[in-house]
Amino acid sequence: MDTFLTSSFGTFVMTLWHGVLSAPSWQNFTYLAYGWALAWGRQTITAYLWGSGAAQVKHFSRYYAFLGGALSQRRYALWARVIRFGASLVPAGAVIHIRLDDATMKKTGRHIQGAAHYRNGAGTARQEYRTLWGINLVWAIMRLPLTRWPGHSLSLPIGLELYLKETLAKTLKVPYRSRSALARRIVDHVATELPTRHIRVATDGGYATKVFLRELPHNVHVVGRLLLTAQLYQQPPKPVQGQRGAPRKKGPGIGSPKTLATPSAAWQPHPQEAGAFIQSWVGIWHSVLPRQLLRVVVVWRPHLDGPATPTSQKAFGRLKPLEAFFSTDGSSPLF
Repeated sequence: MDTFLTSSFGTFVMTLWHGVLSAPSWQNFTYLAYGWALAWGRQTITAYLWGSGAAQVKHFSRYYAFLGGALSQRRYALWARVIRFGASLVPAGAVIHIRLDDATMKKTGRHIQGAAHYRNGAGTARQEYRTLWGINLVWAIMRLPLTRWPGHSLSLPIGLELYLKETLAKTLKVPYRSRSALARRIVDHVATELPTRHIRVATDGGYATKVFLRELPHNVHVVGRLLLTAQLYQQPPKPVQGQRGAPRKKGPGIGSPKTLATPSAAWQPHPQEAGAFIQSWVGIWHSVLPRQLLRVVVVWRPHLDGPATPTSQKAFGRLKPLEAFFSTDGSSPLF
């Protein structure tokens, strides 16, 4: 234990979170942190307790009670310390980049809370999608630029939430929250801890929802994938004084990314990907974000586009013939 506490890593962890937990809880946390630092192979709580010698101090059940009790109740205070520390490593005038997604962790056992069958995207596997028995987690990381290696960054975890299916949440008698709601909770927490910093959140298409995107904090912008069939509209015209009726909420229709992406001279070479082209519009996605101007960019890859043949394969992995992305900051480009 003394070796861990006097090491640079142990000193950093203990200093970062010191004072958040009570003295008994802090002792439990120290034992678990020490066991985690020593563990190799399977990463389990049991391995941590045996490796740190915590099992000789008190019964296993007391540490599990700590994890589900004191640590769970104070986790936002612990994350707040991590968020503020990570932000201190990003230059004051720079945008803080956050990536947010969900992942399914394969687990076995009947007594694992939240365990169920979840659909897991596996683009690198033989099949594009597969179903796993385990737990589904919504996570967020902060990208910390490395000054000694320009263009490279370090990923710092800043939030983690357990997703429960609605039927499972009712069985456990806990409120049901969608993945979008859990992700929004993480984003709101980060924005609260960093009210003076500009934050840019990158997500996939699963979080382009009303729950996640509406009424974002003033210092947060979101970049994500847009449905190719999402209908875009121009800004509504200014109301005429004396005109009867409610003001219009949207202007004339622009079209969807799929209908707008037609062969034309407006396509520009992609600045980062050879053989790809981009085209950009500004519009309102009224069904999800009414009155909110979005910057929409469509990426076209002609070398992946073509008529289907009996021997042709479906576009696989991340690269598709046609993709659309959006930013809630309509005044700035995506690339």
